[in-house]
Amino acid sequence: MLFIFMTLFAIIPLVIGITIYFMLKKTKLASALLLFLGLASVWQFDVAILYAHEFFSYEVIDTVFRALRFGSIMLTPTLFYVAYLVVKEHLPQMKGTKWKRFMDIKVVWAFYAYSLFAYAVGWSHRGISGLKLMESDSFNSFYFPQYGPLSWVFTTNVILFIFCTVVTCWLSLKIKKQGIGTFLTYFLFSTSVGYVIGILNMMPEARLFPSAIAVMVFALTILVLVTKIVNEKSEELEEKEAFLRSIIDINPNYIYATDKNGTLTLANKAFAELSGTTTDEVIGKRKEDTFDTLKTPLTDDDDCFFLQATKDTEEVITDVHGNKKWIHTDEIPFQTTQENLLLGVSTDITKIKQKEVEIIWQAFHDELTGLPNRRYFNEILQKEIEKAEGVHQEIAVMFLDLDRFKYINDTLSHEVGDALLKQVSVRLQQSSRNKKGKRAKVCRIGGDEFTFILPNSNGPEAVLFAKEIIASFEEVFTVYGHNLYITPSIGISLYPFDGVTANTLIKNADSAMYYVKDKGKNGFQIFNSDMNHDFYRKMVLEKELRQAIERDELSLHYQPQLNLESGRVVGMEALVRWDSQELGRVSPGEFIPLAEETGLILPVGEWILRRACRQNKEWIDQGYEPLRVAVNISQMQFMNPKFSDLVLQVLEETGLPAEYLELEITENIAMTDEQRVISVLSKLTKNGVKVAIDDFGKGYSSLGYLNKYSVDYLKIDKTFIQDLPYHPDNIAIVKSIISVAEHLEIELIAEGIENEKELQFVRELGCQYAQGYYIGHPTPANNFEENVLGKIGQFRINGIT
Repeated sequence: MLFIFMTLFAIIPLVIGITIYFMLKKTKLASALLLFLGLASVWQFDVAILYAHEFFSYEVIDTVFRALRFGSIMLTPTLFYVAYLVVKEHLPQMKGTKWKRFMDIKVVWAFYAYSLFAYAVGWSHRGISGLKLMESDSFNSFYFPQYGPLSWVFTTNVILFIFCTVVTCWLSLKIKKQGIGTFLTYFLFSTSVGYVIGILNMMPEARLFPSAIAVMVFALTILVLVTKIVNEKSEELEEKEAFLRSIIDINPNYIYATDKNGTLTLANKAFAELSGTTTDEVIGKRKEDTFDTLKTPLTDDDDCFFLQATKDTEEVITDVHGNKKWIHTDEIPFQTTQENLLLGVSTDITKIKQKEVEIIWQAFHDELTGLPNRRYFNEILQKEIEKAEGVHQEIAVMFLDLDRFKYINDTLSHEVGDALLKQVSVRLQQSSRNKKGKRAKVCRIGGDEFTFILPNSNGPEAVLFAKEIIASFEEVFTVYGHNLYITPSIGISLYPFDGVTANTLIKNADSAMYYVKDKGKNGFQIFNSDMNHDFYRKMVLEKELRQAIERDELSLHYQPQLNLESGRVVGMEALVRWDSQELGRVSPGEFIPLAEETGLILPVGEWILRRACRQNKEWIDQGYEPLRVAVNISQMQFMNPKFSDLVLQVLEETGLPAEYLELEITENIAMTDEQRVISVLSKLTKNGVKVAIDDFGKGYSSLGYLNKYSVDYLKIDKTFIQDLPYHPDNIAIVKSIISVAEHLEIELIAEGIENEKELQFVRELGCQYAQGYYIGHPTPANNFEENVLGKIGQFRINGIT
C-alpha cells in the first residue's frame, strides 16, 4: 500500500514540471525546470520501488532500483544547468569576481559526465552491494540499499551538489537585475533544503520518507517561484500596455490594427476622433465603416497577410465634421501568438497635398493674371490635337498680341501695365464662349501675348470668335485713373490644314499675327502659306536633310555629365550637329522640329543612336573609363513599333554594353500612351538600358505616372535651373521634384548649369548629377576624347570639393 502512496508522490513533480513548461512558453529555462522535476519524480519512484516487495521479486526490485538511480544522481548537474541558464545572460555585468568563469557550458557537461560515472558505479556491487529487507511489526517492510567500497563516488556527487549550490548562490547575489537574482537565490535555497532532507534517506530509521518530502519541496517551491515570475511579468506587461496606450493616444497620427477580416482590434484617440467616437466604440468595427475613404494604392498588393509585405496607400477621407483629408498610410503585417494582424499608421498629409496642388497650379498658371501659362497651353494643345486626330475634327489656334502695350508700360509704369494685363485677362475670359456655346481655352504665354484654343472649330467659327474679341476691346479700360484704349492683333491657324503639331500651329498663328501688325494692327488674319517667309527655307531644309546622312554631313558633339558627389565625369549627352554643303551650319532648333514634322527623324534618330553607341564602344575598347552616353529620342521614334527592337539590335551590332546607353524621352512621350510606354520601357530596362525623362518639370502630370514606369533618371528642365538661387518659385518646384525623385528612388540630373552658384545650389538641394555650359560645352568627338576622357582624373569644376 505504501508503494502506491509513494508512487503517487512521484507523479506530482512531473505534473508540476509540465505545467511550468507551458507557463514559461516552452523556453530553455522551462525545459530545464521540467527536466529537474522529472528527475525528482524518477528519484521518488526509485525510492518507492523499495516498498514493492509484495508486488515484485527481489531481482526485479534490485534491477529497477539500480536503473532509476539516475534520477537522484542527475539532479546535481541539472541544478547547475538551471543556474547556468539564469546567470549566463548577466555574466558580462558581473565585476570583481573570477568565479563567474565557473558558469560555463563546459562545466555543465563535466558535471553530467561525472554523474554518469556515478550512475555506472551504482550498477556494480562495489558501488551498491545489494538490498537488505528491513522488516517491522509497526510499519511496512522495505528494502534498504547496502553500499560497497565505492560509495565515496556517491558522497562526492553530494559534495558537488553542495559546492554548485554555494557558488551559484554567491554569484546570484552579484546579479544586478533584482528579480532574476531573487529567483535564483530562492531556487537554490529551496532545492538545497529539499536535497538535505532527501539525504536523510541514507538512514534506515527515516524509512525512506524524506525523499517524498524533498521532491514535494522541489515541486511546490519551483511552482511558487515560477507563478511569482509569471505574475510579475503579467503586471509588467499591463504597465507597459498602459504606457504604450498613453503614447499611442498622444500621437497625432492615426494608429490602428485590424484582423484578417478587416475588423479593428486597436485604435488610438486620433483615429477614433475621425469618426466622432471613442476608442472603445470603434473597436470591433470595420475600418471602412468608420469614415468614407477614396483609396489611391501606392502598392499593387492588397493581400498583405499572405505576402507578408508592407502596404503603402494614400487616401482621401471624410471625417465626422465633413472635412476631407489626405492621409498617407503604411500598413505592415504583425503576427501575435493568437492571430495575424495588420498594423496601420496614417499620417495627415493634407497640407503637403495642398502645397503640391499649389506648386502644380503655379507651374501651369501665370502668376500675374491667374490664366494658364505657356506650359499649360502647349500640353493642352497637344492633347486636343491627339483627340481631334482620332475623330477627324478641326482645331483653331489663335495668337493675340496687344498693340502699343510697350508704350503704355514704358510711359505709365510697369504697375499700370500689370494692372491693364489683369483687366485684359478678365475681359478675354468673359469673351471665351462664342455664340455657339463652344468654350475656348485662353492662356497668357508671356508679356502681352495671349493664346486661344478652340476645339472642334473651323475657320468661319474662328473668325466669328476673333471679331467678338476685337469688339470687346472697344470699351475703355480704366486703370489707376487712366482711361486706356488698347487693341489686339490676332493670328489664326487651323488644324490640320496649317500644321499637325502644336509647335507648327502656334508658329503659323504667330506669323499670321505679325502679318496683322504689318498691315496696321487691330485685326485678325487666318494663316496662309504666302505670308510665311520661312516656307521656302523649310522646303530647302527638308530636301537637304534627306541627303544629309548620305553625304555624311551629320556629326555628334558630346557634353559631359558630372557626378556632384565625386566631381567625376560619369556620362555624356550626344547632340547632333548639321554642317550642310549648301546651307552651312544649321541650328538643331531649326532642323530637328522639321525632321519630326516630316518623319525624317526616324532615319536621323537611328543614325544618332548607332553612331553614339559605336563611338562609346570604341572609347571603352581604347581603355578609357566607361561612361554612359545619353541619346535623345523623339516621340515619333519612341512610338515606332520596332523601336525597342532597333535599340537592342544596335547594341548587339556595336557591342556596347546596355548599361552604358541612356535614352532620354520627354514628358510628352511618357504621357502619350501609358500601356505602350510601360511595355517599351520595361523591355529596354530589363535588358540593362538606362532611361531618363528629359526636361522634367514642364508637365506635373508626370507625378502620377512616374511610379508606373521603369525610369532611372529625371533631368530637371533648365528653365527651373536658371537664376535658381534667387527665384523662389523655381526653388519650390525643384524641391518638389527632388522630393518625388527621392520617394521613387530615381536619380536627378540638373540641366543648363551655367555658373558656380547654380551648380552649388542644386548640389545642396540633393541632385546627384549635372550638365551645362559651366561644366562643359558640347564638343566634337576628338575634342571630347582629348579634353575630357584623356583627362578624366584631372577634370575639375569650381564648386565641387
